[in-house]
Amino acid sequence: IALTSNARQSVEIAQELSVENLTVVPSHALEKTFRENSGGNYMIVPEEFRSDEDRETGHSSLLFIPDEIAVGDMVFFSSHTKGNKQGSQICAAQRISDKDFSMPKALPDIINTSYDEAYPYFDKENATLYFSSKGHNTSGGYDIFKSKYNAATGTWELPEKLPFPINSVHDDYLYTLQDDQNKVMFATNRDNELSEIEVYTVDMGKQGEYLSLKDRDQVTTLALLSPA
Repeated sequence: IALTSNARQSVEIAQELSVENLTVVPSHALEKTFRENSGGNYMIVPEEFRSDEDRETGHSSLLFIPDEIAVGDMVFFSSHTKGNKQGSQICAAQRISDKDFSMPKALPDIINTSYDEAYPYFDKENATLYFSSKGHNTSGGYDIFKSKYNAATGTWELPEKLPFPINSVHDDYLYTLQDDQNKVMFATNRDNELSEIEVYTVDMGKQGEYLSLKDRDQVTTLALLSPA
């Protein structure tokens, strides 16, 4: 595994994760897997949320809808928007009535970069957005970041990258809390062919040891996240 400079900085010390489950799925089954195992509902973004650029490029995104969503709540998804940049970015639409949402708007530049941002999940209880980005200080491919939302000011905190080994030098995305807030799911392609995706379930409430990683073999072994 070739490491970027950002990746090398991320893996000098790392904490072991308590992996409860690993499922390998084809890419076309990813939506179904997360829909069945998350505390809400993943769905393909409805047509009214898609931009002309989405339709031209064939871009499609997953949208997470919590089991309970009130007027004033926001939903998040990725989209290509006119004249902004070449890649996808995180957009939000607000619930304005029992049946309707506002027109989608891109989140500010503190979240969106000139690279791709995608796979958003919003933890309403803690007002925290998890998303994947190829920008910010990524270690390679998509990395998972989080940013807290201040509803009083309508602003977002500077995104923070989740640590290794949740993130790797490959694509890591769809970080989703389960009903038990200690357990999370996320997807990655770190150990499989491009046609298949690993979906990990991790118990973040069980703290593993902190390890000082001295060589590449240690990094590779920890990155593979073998279930207990």
